[in-house]
Amino acid sequence: AMNPDVYQGLWGGSKCRDSPVQTSRECSCSEGHCKASEMYYGQLEEVFKYSLPRGKVAGLFAESIQGVGGTVQFPKGFLKKAYELVKINGGVCIADE
Repeated sequence: AMNPDVYQGLWGGSKCRDSPVQTSRECSCSEGHCKASEMYYGQLEEVFKYSLPRGKVAGLFAESIQGVGGTVQFPKGFLKKAYELVKINGGVCIADE
């Protein structure tokens, strides 16, 4: 699945409330509701639905600090929902850093 990056990814951008470079907080999402999180989670659901055998997921690695790859700030609520999806499908979740 794609990297859920609210700053440089497809959804979110520099105006995203959760972006690490956000300065003005003029996000178009309502408070407590992150469109970027929903879009990235929807993409992950599609991977589970169309690309993986049902109930045969090994796991999910979430690594927000990637050394030479920089850092990624996941959208608010994304990891919680992603972990639930992985666990329901028989996988384990590992968060590094």
